[in-house]
Amino acid sequence: WFGVAYASERLPLFSEVLNELVDATVAHGGADVDDAPHCFAELKASEPFDPNLPDAAAKLVAGARVPAEALTWISFSRPLLVEVKKRMPEHSALLIADAPTVEAAWAVARDCVQYGLDGIDLRALEEVVTTELVEWLHARGKTIAVWVSRAPAREDTAATWDTLAARGVDDFTSNLPAA
Repeated sequence: WFGVAYASERLPLFSEVLNELVDATVAHGGADVDDAPHCFAELKASEPFDPNLPDAAAKLVAGARVPAEALTWISFSRPLLVEVKKRMPEHSALLIADAPTVEAAWAVARDCVQYGLDGIDLRALEEVVTTELVEWLHARGKTIAVWVSRAPAREDTAATWDTLAARGVDDFTSNLPAA
């Protein structure tokens, strides 16, 4: 629905994306270099999730030899993410949530710690992603990322990003241009 000019475009296979990621990482000088290419790969699943999905994902990543620093798994499905983390402990795994309140965000953060995940990925709501939450997660060695809803999103503004960056949020997903 993005326009007639794109009607013949084919979505790449995930294996193709992983190969591009590895090639870009090598060309950039490695996954541990500042501003190295990085992919947040979302695993979508209904509950219960397909039990073959974690092994299939692990096989693709191993086959492409994706560096741990180049790929982070994200999912709304905690059970799926826990299984993926068991198979690929070297890759980060962030639990996505659309937490509408501070209390809901704290519940997601506690789940992250309890289940051995690497962090959380919340909607970029200034009233929910507090300095205290970010500091609590960082004190436990966890990452906090934020995302926005489909454009135009009320939370996708330079002011929101400045506020959340000042609070210590690690990663941002935005629909805004790079500037």
